[in-house]
Amino acid sequence: MEYIIIGIIVATIVFMLSGIRVVNQYQRGVVLTLGRFSGQRAPGLRVVVPIFQTIMMVDVRSTPIDVPKQEVITKDNVTVGVDAVVYFRVINAPKAVLETTNYIYATSQFAQAALRDVTGNIDMDDLL
Repeated sequence: MEYIIIGIIVATIVFMLSGIRVVNQYQRGVVLTLGRFSGQRAPGLRVVVPIFQTIMMVDVRSTPIDVPKQEVITKDNVTVGVDAVVYFRVINAPKAVLETTNYIYATSQFAQAALRDVTGNIDMDDLL
């Protein structure tokens, strides 16, 4: 009988320890309780309820994205190859997690579209 009690105590301790998470200084934790947003966690040692809560880490440092070379037509109908590097930083971690599937990919696609749009409205001489 006492082996069963010891087993239950050990299982409870392991279960509780599995809910301890570390949010690093450069991250924010977005907590979902049963799939619904329930808060943002600052850096430090954080506790979530296993099975019921999940925590998604979002990097809030400046992140570079290499925008691939784009063949664009300028305002005066000249085809040029343009590439760029975009640096971005997440300001609102819950929005980054909840409103996009992949915020890094979405930022890359937005940067490519903006690059084509801006380059298409400029003459070749102004571009150089």
